[in-house]
Amino acid sequence: MVTEAGRYTGSFLSAAVISPGGLIARYQSFFTTSFELVDWAPQGDGSRA
Repeated sequence: MVTEAGRYTGSFLSAAVISPGGLIARYQSFFTTSFELVDWAPQGDGSRA
């Protein structure tokens, strides 16, 4: 989760595929402003608690 002045601005999402040998075969990470992994309750001032 990324915040600015206490307000939610976005999230980094990452995923990896692990090979049978236990190594990372593929990895992807991206930033989004529209997806929240955790549903943070909005406060009266627009910030998230």
